Amino acid sequence: MNTPAVRYANVILPLKLKGTFTYSIPKEMEDSVAVGSWVAVSVIGRRYLGVISSISDTLGDISPSAIRPIMEVKEMPPVSSTEMEFWENLAEYYLCSVGEVFKCAYPSAFAKQTEKKERTTKRRKTPEGGRAIELSPLQTSVYEGILKEKRPSLIYGVTGSGKTEIYLKLATDYIDRGKSVLYLVPEIALSRQLQDRMEGYFADKVLVWHSKQTAPEKKRIFDKMKEPDEGYIILGTRSAVFLPPEHIGLIIIDEEHDSSYKQNSPAPRYNGRDTALMLAAKIKAKIVLGSATPSLESWYNVVTGKFASFNLPVKYHNAPDPDITIIDMNEVYRLHNAKGAFSMKLVNMIADTLKKHEQVMIFKPRKAYGSFIQCDQCGHIPICPHCNVSLNYHKYKNALECHYCGYSAPFVEKCPECKKGHLVIRGAGTEKIEEELCALFPEAKVSRLDSEITKSVVQERAVLEEFEKGVTDILVGTQMISKGFDFKNLTLVAVVGADSLLSMSDFRADEKAEALFRQLMGRCGRREKRGRFVIQTFRKEHPVFERLAANEIPIKLLSERKLFGFPPHNRLISIILKDKQQGRLRLAAKMISERLKAIEITNFTGPITPVIDKIQNQYILVFWIRLPKNSSLLKTKKSLEKEIEAVAGSFKPPIEIVADVDPL
Repeated sequence: MNTPAVRYANVILPLKLKGTFTYSIPKEMEDSVAVGSWVAVSVIGRRYLGVISSISDTLGDISPSAIRPIMEVKEMPPVSSTEMEFWENLAEYYLCSVGEVFKCAYPSAFAKQTEKKERTTKRRKTPEGGRAIELSPLQTSVYEGILKEKRPSLIYGVTGSGKTEIYLKLATDYIDRGKSVLYLVPEIALSRQLQDRMEGYFADKVLVWHSKQTAPEKKRIFDKMKEPDEGYIILGTRSAVFLPPEHIGLIIIDEEHDSSYKQNSPAPRYNGRDTALMLAAKIKAKIVLGSATPSLESWYNVVTGKFASFNLPVKYHNAPDPDITIIDMNEVYRLHNAKGAFSMKLVNMIADTLKKHEQVMIFKPRKAYGSFIQCDQCGHIPICPHCNVSLNYHKYKNALECHYCGYSAPFVEKCPECKKGHLVIRGAGTEKIEEELCALFPEAKVSRLDSEITKSVVQERAVLEEFEKGVTDILVGTQMISKGFDFKNLTLVAVVGADSLLSMSDFRADEKAEALFRQLMGRCGRREKRGRFVIQTFRKEHPVFERLAANEIPIKLLSERKLFGFPPHNRLISIILKDKQQGRLRLAAKMISERLKAIEITNFTGPITPVIDKIQNQYILVFWIRLPKNSSLLKTKKSLEKEIEAVAGSFKPPIEIVADVDPL
């Protein structure tokens, strides 16, 4: 009597380990499993949910005694082969395991939710929708050009030029044909303002996806994407690229230049913009990118013919360009012509704006009250015990905090080092700027928007709504206020502390700073009133300010990047080593250096000690690798990945070594 043949399933699990895991398929489950099925399996005594990537009648080199059976088949919507192929592509590109991509696409809380039966989720009431989208002749020309274009399309449009109307008109076409539209934005705060606007056109066809949503709400959206009964427009942050893609016909990437599209940790360390481009190519969807300050990567793709480019050089409401004022703070302090962080010239401009019942926005790069604390006698600066970084002072908590690990300690005025001096607040963050403005303009309502505020969804929404309705006169904030918000009565935007943006040890510093300044400039004077944009700086002659004043496109930076071999002309990869013991770290760095040379990677720098060389009790060293964009790139990356794994695994316990492809 012949023994019935055993079949085997290769399963993708949400683990860092490479490859898939093989399990036997019990006879009673054979009729209920297929490629894409969800199954429960055991790994070293722990239960995991995974997805079957392939089924085979043979084991290859694996011993049958090492194979465990599948524990359970889950009644969950199967994962398509397109999704799994997409995960493989991303894992290969970003030098991580397919399991790490799977874990990013299906976080554990959401995966568990998909096991449960559908249940009604409470939703806020939306308007009827159906408003017509009207385009100007120039917008119509761009819209029609994009429809005819087969390449990815880049809309280079000044802030307020009406890019959003073109996006929504394109979305209407696809939704009417029963296709769904993926509309990506860099920040949750921006998605909330856009959501209200979209619902005026599409009503309940608008689905919102971001990290602060509950698992049941994500389950509802996932189901609609998996088996849609009509076309939807999905407004989401970067993780929305992992939604079921089969019915997506159009992908829109708003503010494509924004660094918030990049995930720095954990793996996959992907860029939402680049990942969306990969997805569009795989599912043959039309893709449109837009920005008032396109990234040099996108300009490079235009120059090389990979992208089509469409220009919107004028504002939709024909608003005049804002006046730009650069204030030399060296001169201001020499003449004692300042009040706190503000020059008197800026104080007078704010007063004039408020007198006209118009609004003001103040940008400050740092949150908190003081950027660091220092003893007035011995010069001691309190440092985080877990990170090699100074502690920030938060006045509303009266506490010192580390913005890297979250360490917090009560503020004590007496110096703990010399026991004689007093700790004095140095620098200024958003809290201090807010306090100074309240003192300078006691009749004005001042609000603040930074990461401390956005921890509360309710508080964040209230701040934005009050500013949009004109209840708030002055809004102080960090980088998030530069995003694509549209405030009708905002006419003055000022940057306080601009120099910190230009002094970063980053080859992208000028590009990032210039894009940020242009985005901030675009927030003011978006209607008939002329806006005013003010920058306070100690480096008035910096080339970034010269280009801003001349309204030059920073595309000239492409030639500089080529001269020094930086992206987008080459591929950049950073190798980051972390360990609690400096000896192990230095030894691992020496091994990495030798392995790089062994696989003929010679264009690298390192090991480098970063500015902040210790975070969460782990010391850090970094390598920067530049690889040419040629036919051997993929082979070189695979060799690099193997060498990293070999070095990390040669230590007990393994040392942490991660590869960050296309770091920002």
